[in-house]
Amino acid sequence: MNKNKSKPADFTRASFKTVITPQFYQNFQCIGSECENNCCHHWNVTLDRETYKDYKEHGDIKIRQIANKQTKSCGKDSIHYRQIKLEDNGNCPLLEDSGLCYVHKNHGEDLLPPICKVYPREDKLVGDELHSSLSISCPEAARKILLDSSAMSFDVKTVKSGTKLPSFVSKVAIDDTDLQRQFKQVAYNCVLAENTDTVEGRLFNLAILFRMASQRLEAGGSLGTLLGAFDEMIVTDELNQVYRDTDPAQKVQEFVVQELLKEYGFGAGNLVFLRAWAQALTKLKKTDSYDADNEKITLTDFYDKHCRQGYESLVDSHGYSLINFMLHWIYSTAFDLTNGKELFAQFAVFTLKFFYIRTLCGMLQDGADRIGGQETEQEIEPDSEPDNAALLVSIIHSISRKSDHDKHFSTIVYAGLVERGLTEPEHILGLIKV
Repeated sequence: MNKNKSKPADFTRASFKTVITPQFYQNFQCIGSECENNCCHHWNVTLDRETYKDYKEHGDIKIRQIANKQTKSCGKDSIHYRQIKLEDNGNCPLLEDSGLCYVHKNHGEDLLPPICKVYPREDKLVGDELHSSLSISCPEAARKILLDSSAMSFDVKTVKSGTKLPSFVSKVAIDDTDLQRQFKQVAYNCVLAENTDTVEGRLFNLAILFRMASQRLEAGGSLGTLLGAFDEMIVTDELNQVYRDTDPAQKVQEFVVQELLKEYGFGAGNLVFLRAWAQALTKLKKTDSYDADNEKITLTDFYDKHCRQGYESLVDSHGYSLINFMLHWIYSTAFDLTNGKELFAQFAVFTLKFFYIRTLCGMLQDGADRIGGQETEQEIEPDSEPDNAALLVSIIHSISRKSDHDKHFSTIVYAGLVERGLTEPEHILGLIKV
């Protein structure tokens, strides 16, 4: 269903009828050397066939040497033809000490490979609609998405002869674009429900939608009538009561926290940036709620002691950011509305990511070493106030960078839950509530 195809081979300008542009996309601009966690280190940088040929024949000897000696075959298509070998420190060999790209600085943007020209922009043709978005794994994009209460408002325009379109667009093959649009609207309504007070309650609304939709698909039914009825359920207290009656899924939560404390979320590309906060996480491993020998955690005590106060304080000041996080996921995802198991798995993986982020934010909001964009060994004073905005951006973009690009959650955490038989709907619903 979600097959991305390159623009030149599969569609033309006439394919575009409407452009949908979120507020966060309109306001984005790369901050270059000022970026605290740029995309030029610990990142797979690929060259398309044409750029690789240009580099091999370029008049700049450094660029020729990179192409000839520091690339390897990807074994993929013409877009991802060769991969640049990173330095021992994880940096792209074209990254200068100034934080700027050698190619961009000396030869301009036109010589950059497509992946470097485009990221973090994600422009997708869905039916005849161009959906413009940004990857939340970029810290500056995360700031635009998370820290502006109006970030998820949309500008919808009809494509005209003079409308400027992106230079690179991927095509998402969806069987029924009208159903996809209707499903997403109901999902938005779940998150924006006026009668739901908590962030978790809004995510729980989504959980029930995905559970009921997946069950309907597994039974061979259609989603049209379900979506109409579900909108009515949102405005009543029915979903809120189900949430109140749901018990936490202790075994699922314990497993996910154990994986978290193994520091999977602090991969090589993120560890330097989050070093101070990671140090605080390491200290928590030595507390009485973590048994390093048996890897057992009493989650209720752990969360109450290390997470709840910090997380609730953060929600008080930036709850809208977590709502934006959910809305961005809905907007940016092509949902599989043909396969019930796959549809619910998409939601389950997102829920794991949310749980991961929530727990980290709660643990590190209080008592962590503060970096504020720069590393420091200085402890936070007891009466000082953490920078909740910086914490949210750093945690969410870093975990997204790990999970979205390294497939961490799908290959390790989610796979671990599958092995333990902990991916039934009741397990995922219970993961939301702590």
